[in-house]
Amino acid sequence: MWASLGLPGFALTSVLYSDAGRVFMCSTRVANGVLVIDTGKRKYGISPRDEDGFIAALTARLRGGAQ
Repeated sequence: MWASLGLPGFALTSVLYSDAGRVFMCSTRVANGVLVIDTGKRKYGISPRDEDGFIAALTARLRGGAQ
C-alpha cells in the first residue's frame, strides 16, 4: 500500500508540519496557500481556489445557513 501519492499539480499524501503536526493532503500544493481543517480526529490540507469564499460557505453551513 502506498503511503503517499504525488502527481503533477496534485498532492494526495500525509505531510508532517512543525506547527500543525500530521496533515492529510488533498491539495494542488503542499507548501503555500494550504487551508488546514482540523476535525478533532484528523487534520486535512486543501487548496480551494477561492479560499475566502470557501471559508464563508463552510461557516454558513456550520451555522445552519445556506443549504
